[in-house]
Amino acid sequence: MHNVAIAGRKIGPGEPAYLVAEAGVNHNGDLATAERMIDAAKSAAADAIKFQSFQAAEMCDMELTETKDVEGVTGGTKSSYEMYKSLELSPEAHQRLFARAREVGLPLFTSVFDLGMVERLDALGTPAFKISSSDVTHLPLIRAAAATGRPIIISTGLSTESEVGEAVACCREAGNNEIILLQCTALYPPPDDEVNLNAIGGLRQAFDVPVGFSDHTLGIEVPIAAVAMGACVIEKHFTLDNGMPGPDQKLSTDPEAFAGLVAAVRRVERARGAAAKAPTAGEQALLTDSRRGLFAACDIAAGKVVAEAMIRILKPATGIEPKSLHAVIGRTAKRDIKRMEPIRWSDL
Repeated sequence: MHNVAIAGRKIGPGEPAYLVAEAGVNHNGDLATAERMIDAAKSAAADAIKFQSFQAAEMCDMELTETKDVEGVTGGTKSSYEMYKSLELSPEAHQRLFARAREVGLPLFTSVFDLGMVERLDALGTPAFKISSSDVTHLPLIRAAAATGRPIIISTGLSTESEVGEAVACCREAGNNEIILLQCTALYPPPDDEVNLNAIGGLRQAFDVPVGFSDHTLGIEVPIAAVAMGACVIEKHFTLDNGMPGPDQKLSTDPEAFAGLVAAVRRVERARGAAAKAPTAGEQALLTDSRRGLFAACDIAAGKVVAEAMIRILKPATGIEPKSLHAVIGRTAKRDIKRMEPIRWSDL
């Protein structure tokens, strides 16, 4: 497996998790809000921010009306087309957002939903393309994004392993192996027993690419666990204020919560350490005081044969190790060993 680089940052095993503030459509179609989100994500120590790039007319049936209420946005009163239209970012808005992200030094990329957006984002110099869970089977879109040569991040919600395999093969057939997969459950939010963090390892083994986690759960505990399980990317919904209207606001982290996620993930990464089991540098200094050695339970005269009753196993480990007890029994003392003295091989 080789690591993937986004805007010069290596992503994959052995690298810090890449923490993406998923701004999505939480700007509610307002450019000034989207720009503030970039600033807030930078302050919260995100590694990147991601928006969504779509054209409503390319997304859905223009006459389809939502049958359920999504945070008061839909619910039989507004068509899906109207909802998407209200959340579109114009070409000018895209230019402004990329410029703002460059100003603050925060990589920005987006989820793309149609071929026109692939072309537009490529022209803007996007450092990567994101394919949403809903488009894992949209191979023409994946092929077009992959053909740019830019890294492709694919969320795998709703998908079977076979469908993910077709998407990965599509990228590779386009000459692009810069692929990152994200385990995802496309529910908002999913119940804990449907998150399936174990799929992170399964996807990594099946496709030999870096694998992360696109999180729709409430709180920050689950993405922290995902990093502990080897996720190399965390995508977490991000908002300026959970009280704002919009379909994703309630499950999003505000800047303070996202900063807390960053701090917790970095702590987990420090705690993961190495696979090889050995005393740490700090433990080395404690070995003698913490472990035990063989001590004389009574005075042992020179020439005396050592019996088990003459030995105590005590701290610190200044004498022979306890595992050698039976190799000591029956040996002859070469010198007088005083009671409570450590017994060393040179004494026998």
